[in-house]
Amino acid sequence: MLDNLNYTVRTKVANICHARYAVQTYLRVWQKKIIIKARTCRLASHLRAQKKIFFQLRTRCLFLLFCLRSSQNIKQIGMPEADILEIYETDSAREAARVVPDNVLQMAHLPSSNVPVVDFVAWELPHLSSEIIPTKAEKWFSKDSPSISFHVLLSRPVPSGEFVRKLDIAYGQAWLDGAQSIIDYRFNNGSDRLPLWVISFWQKVATVKEIQVTWRKVLAWLDLEEERQKRGEGRIATQKARTLLQSTVGWNKEMKYCNGMTTTYHLSCFLGTLWLSDEHISMMVEELVCDLNTSELLDVHLASFNFTVEIDSIKLKLALPLSAKKKTNISKYEDLVKNGSLRQLYFPLHINTNHWIAGQIDFEKKTISFGIHQYLTTY
Repeated sequence: MLDNLNYTVRTKVANICHARYAVQTYLRVWQKKIIIKARTCRLASHLRAQKKIFFQLRTRCLFLLFCLRSSQNIKQIGMPEADILEIYETDSAREAARVVPDNVLQMAHLPSSNVPVVDFVAWELPHLSSEIIPTKAEKWFSKDSPSISFHVLLSRPVPSGEFVRKLDIAYGQAWLDGAQSIIDYRFNNGSDRLPLWVISFWQKVATVKEIQVTWRKVLAWLDLEEERQKRGEGRIATQKARTLLQSTVGWNKEMKYCNGMTTTYHLSCFLGTLWLSDEHISMMVEELVCDLNTSELLDVHLASFNFTVEIDSIKLKLALPLSAKKKTNISKYEDLVKNGSLRQLYFPLHINTNHWIAGQIDFEKKTISFGIHQYLTTY
């Protein structure tokens, strides 16, 4: 997607990102967070997710640089301060037009993320239409001012998630061309004009609806498992899971895992047959680390998926300044090995883009081992 962006803008952003180490450090942390968010948003297309990541990252980068501005800083990146402020203000104005007013969200009566799963699946949400819209998304933008109230908006079905994603992709250019409203061709012969933030509202409703469908599948899977598990630990586990979903577990509540970048929605993959992502593996590793910390094996450590990522980008890590290198996981484990506090290190590995195995480094025996699935024969 970035290849389709204007080359000059990409060059300026690249220069900004390398302006100062302070900015780079902040961006690395924030980029990791928004990439995790994009991965968890399975309902969005890759194009939309990458586009959102790019603009969020660029906006914060520009803001930081502007806060740190000085004649020396501007000279280092070869970019006038006025240009930096102009790009930042443009990004901010474009995103501000997408913000849904609080009173609209209240009127829509969307569920709080803390609502228990069982209550959430029964929650009445705005209707999501499956109607095929033949009109191109680019034609839905108008330079006219909005002409209807949000009360009318709430009475209409939400377009399909696929069409809303098309509107989201077309929004950036339409806004730059002066668009101030959305034309709803489904009603009144296209005479109505909706505010631009209706795209964000429709996205939110479509996302909540699809998450609701996922949780319904989870409850249906639990029903089947309870029937299949007539007795024993399996039946006890399914009954306990249902009890938690009825009273404690919110449908999209934030959790501590992955530095707070996961929600209870991730748990839905554990109750069914969906594939696990790196976030799920990291969540399980964090739980195992807690169990390992209470054991007597103080010289045995379990690394998170971040360790594997750092190994994969080892050249970049080695090129970091010493102060930054000391903060990496690899450097921390190096110190533990040197002072004799680390004998064995276990870590997850993702191979062939479709399978997880366990890896182990034994620093005492100086060996590297890995678990091989019985059906995998080549690496």
